[in-house]
Amino acid sequence: MSIKPSLKSAYGKYAIPDVIHRLHQLHRYYTDQGFDMSTIGFRMLDSYTPYSITPPDLIPFADTGGDGIHFGFLTNFGKVPNLENAPIVCVTPTNDPPIRLIARNLVEFLVYPSRFRMWSILNPGGHVTVTKRSTS
Repeated sequence: MSIKPSLKSAYGKYAIPDVIHRLHQLHRYYTDQGFDMSTIGFRMLDSYTPYSITPPDLIPFADTGGDGIHFGFLTNFGKVPNLENAPIVCVTPTNDPPIRLIARNLVEFLVYPSRFRMWSILNPGGHVTVTKRSTS
């Protein structure tokens, strides 16, 4: 999976973060093994076709594989100095509210599954629901 021009142009002045390249490699590896990443609700994007509800300053990097739900960097119209520190939002076109801030940055976004046993940011009520993993 290589990043297509439509997604490269969405990055504009920003360098594509190294971790995004590594996630693409991981996605490619598992896809080559016959594993459909949508079964875990996290697929790396290789192209970009925004929904009408997608913020114009959002740079997408992944989707869930269903209902147009996608994740991206919110750049504050180019004011964020680098994408590693950009807030991460989830766009869920069929929910109200359709846009939710879900992490302060990419690292925080990526560690959520390891910090919580069960989590759902996409529940019908639009509220974040988490059950903290026990430490015992």
